[in-house]
Amino acid sequence: DLYIEPKIRFSDYRTNCRIFQNKNIEEIISLILSEHDVEFSFKTLRSYPKYAYKVQYDETDLAFIERLLSEEGVAYCFSHTESSHVIEFFDDADYYESGEEFFVNHSTGTSGVSHISSWNETQTLTTKKTCKAGFDMLKPLSHPMHQANGKSEYFSVPVSEHYEYLAETETKDDFSLRNKHAIESLQQDAYQCSGEASCRTFTVGKLFKFKKHEDVSRVGKEFVLSSVSMSASVLNQTGQGGTSTQGFKMSFHCVGSKTMLRPKTHIRRPQVRGLQTAIVTGNEDGEIYLDKHGRIKVQFHWDRQGKYDANSSCWIRVAHASAGNGWGSIFHPRVGQEVIVDFVNGDPDQPIVTGSLYNGTQETPYKLPDQASQSGYKSRSVQKEGNNYNELRFEDKPGDEHVYLHAEKLFQMVVEDCADISIENNKKEKVTNELCQEVGKSADLKVGENQSLDVGKALSINAGKSIEIKVGGASIQMSSSGEINIKGNKISINGSAIALKAGQISLN
Repeated sequence: DLYIEPKIRFSDYRTNCRIFQNKNIEEIISLILSEHDVEFSFKTLRSYPKYAYKVQYDETDLAFIERLLSEEGVAYCFSHTESSHVIEFFDDADYYESGEEFFVNHSTGTSGVSHISSWNETQTLTTKKTCKAGFDMLKPLSHPMHQANGKSEYFSVPVSEHYEYLAETETKDDFSLRNKHAIESLQQDAYQCSGEASCRTFTVGKLFKFKKHEDVSRVGKEFVLSSVSMSASVLNQTGQGGTSTQGFKMSFHCVGSKTMLRPKTHIRRPQVRGLQTAIVTGNEDGEIYLDKHGRIKVQFHWDRQGKYDANSSCWIRVAHASAGNGWGSIFHPRVGQEVIVDFVNGDPDQPIVTGSLYNGTQETPYKLPDQASQSGYKSRSVQKEGNNYNELRFEDKPGDEHVYLHAEKLFQMVVEDCADISIENNKKEKVTNELCQEVGKSADLKVGENQSLDVGKALSINAGKSIEIKVGGASIQMSSSGEINIKGNKISINGSAIALKAGQISLN
């Protein structure tokens, strides 16, 4: 047997993982087909927006092309010359042209005259409507959704629907058009004709009509060929006087010429099985590269075209332990880190970062296994070199349990109400430079036994109203009026010299 297939079939022999950014469907398909040296032509009527991010993942080039065509509702067929064939892409029924055998007869003619020998018409149940829904990260409660009702004149199941949840995709604003294409695809086979013929020039996408038919209502009605299958054979008879004959069989399917041959909707996106890891990327200016939503970019290990830069992927959301409206926890993955990537609905177009990993170049903050009893949070100052960091560390070694807090520069603590600190043993504080304390109302200090104050140079005590020092029955009182009262059972003043100077001195 000899099978003849178009050159685009070669593209089914290359399976690839590849990222396309800021390209529309025409640009992507043109790039791939050019790599396979396939002649093509776009005869589409509408313009197509650029995909911000589109992934070919573990699928052949042909499967990827057909998936894109299915998503956009674009069909294709072939035009032929004696020396070449061209694949033509189209998106409207206006593309159809009359075939070489435009007028055909039914059940008449000989094997040498083109005719349709068998004709069948079928009607099938069809879906009534389609619905597409998604999620908009910028408007999380908006629930973008669109429904499209079919216009088939044939019977559709009353309670029937083709529902597809697309999650967070860039097609949310294009639901109406994609729904229109989807329902057209589902309903185009509601009324379908098939048959067998000897018309050797019948080609998919070409028109024909009956010149003669036993059912006169079929005469003049125009059809477009949706599929054609041909087989040819040479039958040899050997021996004296042997002859040879040729056998040709052709079967086809067709629909009304006003029907756009939309591709089937059952072509599903490839599914990413399980988690993957990737390396955080950015530009050359620093090690933190993100947008206002905290999204980052990564280089996937399977991406052979990526340059480990700001164009390696789309902006990818990062999961955190808690995320609220202006509150929550947040740690930004930095350039060079290895992160864990999951995919919404398994869709390679919708990655999401769920965590990060240590590896051979990104080592743990505490030496393992020697410091396995230590855990905590340790950051690093934003710079390429150096050991500047902030840290909250927990030591769980028996007998040495402690909490360690390190601030690389400033430490700020704000308590909007009360603070209660209980220390069961000792407390030591060391301030290298200055200590400033400000109390709005009262400050009470209670010492159970002794307190000592050692000042290297000067001690200054200033009170706005009065100062009183009491020990038992003795006291020294000073007031803002300038009076100083010293009381005690016995007052001793000792010195090598005593000088008293006043306007009046009274001695009792």
